[in-house]
Amino acid sequence: MVTIRNILFFTAFAMASLMYTISMADPAPQPPPSICGTWMVRRLLQTGGVSISPEELKKLLGIRAIYSPSAMQFGDIVATNPVYIVSRKSNDEFFSDNHIPISQLGIKSNTVLEVDVEHADGKDVLGPGAVLFIRNANTIVTTWNGGYFEMARTGPCQRSDATNH
Repeated sequence: MVTIRNILFFTAFAMASLMYTISMADPAPQPPPSICGTWMVRRLLQTGGVSISPEELKKLLGIRAIYSPSAMQFGDIVATNPVYIVSRKSNDEFFSDNHIPISQLGIKSNTVLEVDVEHADGKDVLGPGAVLFIRNANTIVTTWNGGYFEMARTGPCQRSDATNH
């Protein structure tokens, strides 16, 4: 039997559940400390299978990238309030996805930390700098068109929007 007391109880329970869910929701994840900062594309790693033109290669070398809580910027590619998706890949998983072993990125481990950058609405950021592999605290690798590009840290993590740099 439906009574006002039952309706009030259900409504209170539903509101409490909603408030709990909202308080537990993770806002746009922060970039992991290992990538937060300013970076510069240093060189193309020789991994084979590169389908990038010499002109595009020249444009990518020397590009500055910024990964911060409020923005990601890689050259002209910008994502405001990006979402950073972090996963650990085994050598077998990495090989299945990328057709090269982790060691060709200069990583001396059987696993690699991968960071995928998405727009705040959950859509993938498309272009170089959107998928990162962490080698160490000062070196990350991004991939684009079959090429793997080594990036060197040039500055610390900034809390401000990347487009203001």
